[in-house]
Amino acid sequence: MKKFISILLVIVMVFSCVGVFAFADTTQYYRDGMYEFYIGSDGGAHIVNVIYYEAHAQELDLPFRLCFDDDKKVDSIKTTDIQTTSAKANSVKASGIEDDDNDAPDPFGANYAYVTALEAESLNAYVSTLKKISFDTYVSDIDIDTLRLEQLEEIVVDENNTTYSSSNGTLYSADGKKLILHPQHSSDNSILSTVTSFETKAFSDSTEISSITVPSGVTKIPDRCFEGCTALASIDMSNAKIGKIGIYAFLNTALTAVNLGAYIKLVDSFAFFGNSNLTSVTIPQEAKNVVLGAGSFIGCPIEELTVYRSIIEMNDKAIGFYYDDDFALQQYDNLVVTTYKYDEAMENTTAMYNYLKTNAIKFVPLDDIYDINIDYEQLKGYDAVMYLYKGSTKKYTVNSENGIFELQNIPRANYDAFFISKFGLAVKGTSINIQISDYKEQYNKLVLKHQPIGNVNGDNKIDINDIAALLEEDVYTSANADYDINMDGIVDFRDVSIILAKNNYGAQGETLPKEGTTPIIPI
Repeated sequence: MKKFISILLVIVMVFSCVGVFAFADTTQYYRDGMYEFYIGSDGGAHIVNVIYYEAHAQELDLPFRLCFDDDKKVDSIKTTDIQTTSAKANSVKASGIEDDDNDAPDPFGANYAYVTALEAESLNAYVSTLKKISFDTYVSDIDIDTLRLEQLEEIVVDENNTTYSSSNGTLYSADGKKLILHPQHSSDNSILSTVTSFETKAFSDSTEISSITVPSGVTKIPDRCFEGCTALASIDMSNAKIGKIGIYAFLNTALTAVNLGAYIKLVDSFAFFGNSNLTSVTIPQEAKNVVLGAGSFIGCPIEELTVYRSIIEMNDKAIGFYYDDDFALQQYDNLVVTTYKYDEAMENTTAMYNYLKTNAIKFVPLDDIYDINIDYEQLKGYDAVMYLYKGSTKKYTVNSENGIFELQNIPRANYDAFFISKFGLAVKGTSINIQISDYKEQYNKLVLKHQPIGNVNGDNKIDINDIAALLEEDVYTSANADYDINMDGIVDFRDVSIILAKNNYGAQGETLPKEGTTPIIPI
């Protein structure tokens, strides 16, 4: 019994498959003039082929409606491939459409359907000739790839269409928020300010545009958006907030420099692949948590790249590599990257630094880590403390017994150095500017100049009262170290002069921060 059931199931499956194959294509096609179509589920005419006709070789105005009377039925559509001009001319006579004027819907038909769709490959016969195409009111479904025509310069959409619109020959959504397709042979580079997104491959193979300004509302460049734009030399994304640049987005363009902007998060794999003129790339310091996909700049002869701590992930062959004429992978020798070794917390090496180190790419460290050695001659033999300030923030504290202050692992920056002697008097040394210097990792500075600061009466201000305190206490002949502002071993009129000096009195007559024995005073 089981065997019988199994055989029965096999027979049923076989006949089921036969039924599927026998009735797989039940679509009824029609031919009205030069248009071959079927009636879709929306009740509209879906054009599947436009037979070549010389009068419309360069300009095609799709009809408002098409006739599907019985005499228009055809068993199958004519698959018109790309042909030579002479072959196209002969195709009209062989097409069997001579029952009317060959370029318009049958004026005598009774059954009509509005044209609602232009399907894939329907314009194959016009790939190398068509310059302008127009769509009427009810078209709501256009296969965009079928509009990727070599000579197309202009797309026009009826103003009453609720799905699509057009401006300067470019195809948009009806509300103007999405740029759908820029004709390949159009040199117009204007984009509606209302645009917030680009369709995938929106500008693909638009070989006539040389520059683009991305509207402020656009937040990403989709996959293959500008692929093959061989004349595109510049793109301005400064007004936009571009967070992502898709795969092959700028494949084989003519870009020479690009600024990815402060909002960039992801440059996807092969985004700028093959840009043989791209020598300068900027990822602004404001950008955070950026990922560079595999091969994102492969084939780009970048000569200079400045990257801050924004890079959190670097994938294989992201920068520094190209393919030679034999399509063999090579590494650029002259690329130098300016970047950081350490992350913000100075705890780990950055993703970019690891990538450069792994691939032996030259780099200039933005945060050269130095060992500090400061020799303060006048503090030799005294207990003293050095504070390094960055702006208003104290970064480092270093103690010394001999006037030599040493500190390791200090990142490149501008610091203000303050010193407090054993007398409790603050002395500010010359500002320390730690900079890149031929990859040296040792920074030696001899402090030759000092600016003593004297808060004699301890009221957290430097003013006339400090002078009064010196005068009233009659300390000129005393060796009272607490008032020896210039640290010459004696308290006299010279110490008063220092307080009177322009750099120490007047401009410094302000409340001081409570920090240490004697408050620190920025000069």
